[in-house]
Amino acid sequence: MRFSLKNISARNTKILAAITVISILSAWMKYSTSTPQKLVIHKRVAEKQSKKLVKFTFAGEILPFDSPLILKRYRRAIAQNRNYNIGNLDMIKAAKRWFPLIEPILRQNKIPDDFKYVATAESKFMLSFSNKGAGGFWQMMPITARGLGLEVNEEVDERFHPIKSTEVVCKLLRQTYNMFGDWTSVALAYNMGSNAFMRLKKKHGASSVHFIRSNHETERYFFLVMASKDLIENAARYGYRVRKSGKVSEVKVVEVRETISDLSKFAKTHHISLATLRSFNPWLRTQSLTIKPQSQNQKYLLILPVVVSSEIEELDEEYEVEPSTKNILAKDSSFSP
Repeated sequence: MRFSLKNISARNTKILAAITVISILSAWMKYSTSTPQKLVIHKRVAEKQSKKLVKFTFAGEILPFDSPLILKRYRRAIAQNRNYNIGNLDMIKAAKRWFPLIEPILRQNKIPDDFKYVATAESKFMLSFSNKGAGGFWQMMPITARGLGLEVNEEVDERFHPIKSTEVVCKLLRQTYNMFGDWTSVALAYNMGSNAFMRLKKKHGASSVHFIRSNHETERYFFLVMASKDLIENAARYGYRVRKSGKVSEVKVVEVRETISDLSKFAKTHHISLATLRSFNPWLRTQSLTIKPQSQNQKYLLILPVVVSSEIEELDEEYEVEPSTKNILAKDSSFSP
């Protein structure tokens, strides 16, 4: 009887061992056959995303999105933009206000229209200053702004004047283009300085400026410009939309050649509040506007609204943008923002 039980026990052990081996082999075969399919799917998605972006240009220059490195840098910039959804909403609204003033100036100076997105990447049209003291829509240092003919003092800061700051920046961009001969280099040089970028370009000698290794800020900068372009041009895809009844705020430009001692009274004569006047003229710092005989500015340009309307609204109360697997925001294991 004992011998018989031992035989049964040994037989059961063998059966269990066989079942275990079969289970392991089955699981391995299932993994080995499904994993390549998943890899193929990921590859096809990546190829599809790259094809969608292959004609994505900056100033008429096609970006090398066929490079995994460039695609990854761009996706990181998009992800970074998604972390500032309320700020993005304000940027989209501000772009609707300021672009109609900036675009004609770019055209008049034969600067590609895409350079308006340099301003959005630089400042998001926020009325703030960098840690180094750069300010304005184009983020200029005070000494640079004064050297270009802008007035920066306790009463006015024309770095925040959308018309005058854009006019002087256009001159600077044209000079930089004459140095490098391509607009992508101009955008990068604007961020890090023409001389510094020239040294970097000579050092690396890369076939494309997109592959030049530089500091983290400059490498990221150009893709933030492109991410801003994509966000503003395709706002609905990222969770924002333009109201069908919304209109861009119409404005008029008024030349001021005499001192205005009280801007509040001036605003009332034009049937607007002082707050509205400041909103359209963020370069004003005080309650007055003085024409100084010794100043190179013998006139100022005040921007006044004709019709003020709301253009943009969020799709939900928290301004969240839901990720989509159908576009470049699709997450995968190879991407970590």
